Amino acid sequence: MAVITWFKVRREDLAHSDGYFLGGRSLPWFVVAGSMVLTNISTEQLVGLNGGAYLSGMNVMGWEVLAAVALVLLALVLLPVYMRGGITTLPQLIESRYGRSVRVLLALVLVTGLLITILPFVLYTGALSMVGLFNVEAMLGVDRHTAVLVLAVALGVIGGAYAVFGGLKAVAVSDTINGVGLVFGGLLVTWLGLLHLGDGSVAAAVHTLRTVHPEKLNAVTGPESSVPFSTLFTGMLMINISYWCLNQNIIQRAFGARSLADGQKGVLLAGLMKVCGVLILVVPGVIAYHIFDGSLAHGDLAYPRLVELVLPTWMRGFFGAVLFGAILSSFNSTLHSLSTLFSLDVYKTMIRKQASETETVWVGKVFGLLLIVVAIAIVPMLQDTQAGIFDLMKRVGGFFFAGSLGTILLGLIYKRSTPIAPFVGFVLGAFNFGYFVWVRDGVLYSAGDVVVKLHWLHIHALNGAVVFGVMWAIRTWIPTRAPAREAEVIKTTVDLTPWRGVRFAGFGLLALVVLVYVVFSPLGVAK
Repeated sequence: MAVITWFKVRREDLAHSDGYFLGGRSLPWFVVAGSMVLTNISTEQLVGLNGGAYLSGMNVMGWEVLAAVALVLLALVLLPVYMRGGITTLPQLIESRYGRSVRVLLALVLVTGLLITILPFVLYTGALSMVGLFNVEAMLGVDRHTAVLVLAVALGVIGGAYAVFGGLKAVAVSDTINGVGLVFGGLLVTWLGLLHLGDGSVAAAVHTLRTVHPEKLNAVTGPESSVPFSTLFTGMLMINISYWCLNQNIIQRAFGARSLADGQKGVLLAGLMKVCGVLILVVPGVIAYHIFDGSLAHGDLAYPRLVELVLPTWMRGFFGAVLFGAILSSFNSTLHSLSTLFSLDVYKTMIRKQASETETVWVGKVFGLLLIVVAIAIVPMLQDTQAGIFDLMKRVGGFFFAGSLGTILLGLIYKRSTPIAPFVGFVLGAFNFGYFVWVRDGVLYSAGDVVVKLHWLHIHALNGAVVFGVMWAIRTWIPTRAPAREAEVIKTTVDLTPWRGVRFAGFGLLALVVLVYVVFSPLGVAK
């Protein structure tokens, strides 16, 4: 993989910010799609989502399927705005609405949020999977905690090498090729799991899934489930829109597209891949529940145990390489995005405004190396967590969600906004989420026998709406004094001609989302 990636990027100008941070804006549509999906999918989803499916069934597929809705919004509405501005980072666009202080604030919040909620989780779940696959404890003669930490260090160092020294194109190329292996390896585990469940017959396995614990196939569940169906229209939808449309870690791949049409094709293909990803990231968890009969001590053990059970020994090396690629893809993509945010939106904006292109890139590399150390240091804190690792990751991310979403949305709606609003929004959003989700466990009101309690995803949406409302009110009462710089002027040489089939493909993808939910409901296979 390193040799192939080097060959593809050997002539790139990595001393220039466009070449290092955006791959020279030369990524074709299939590389955009592959990099977006592999940035998102790693062992925290292979382990975490399948663990959720083991415990709760198909209702957790909302984390996957609803991504397609957000990606349709990105392709049809937001991506043309982003690419027309010729921006490298989202805070660049925000500066034209609020001023330089908010650009720096948003960049720092995004860096902190992604550092805490993605990098250590990817390293931990990746190391945990590799430890289980190869029995590293016995090989090294150490306990599980030490084995996980050793592999986390190895993954961090190797993954960081791609991001720090190769730039976005190296990340995107390796992501795309790793994606082929992940799709093949992931589908293979699902297929072998079905064969094991059905004693060699896939048809028998499907019959077992539909007749023994058929409730596990139902994605349309009530408020008592881990992911109620109603949350798809509140917190789940808002989180997906925030993640796929307003997250530098994801949209930077689309910024690097060689044209708007390539960006739109890549984004919609990524949406299709997310819907199909249910077969890799959710269905194996349901299969594992039937094979182990719900006897595992922890849901996050479901996928590693299933892989250990169904894969023949001679194939473990291949699957280990697939897992390794998936881990590196998410880790190096996130690391590169954080380096981009710090270099362009903090260092060159606030610390050293006259920094040269070479110096800016060098600072990004050094900052990336520091992030690797911090991420590895957080890994021991995640070991032996009692909550599902995927659920924990999303709950931690809630501290950063409302303020970021309110700041970006207000900036997209209005060309002028007061910089006071984002500062209030970030503090209020973090306090509300921490108090009502982490302290009161979803209880909004209690007096005697009257208790009003909401699922944390509903609180997520409610918090986002309240924070946005407060920010909008502040913007109305305290208007900005100076006019914003015009951000809608075309500043790029990239072809901005839209893809002619974007609307047809977008609405077709939305129809597929509806169809998938019909299939995994009492109207379909969950009878």
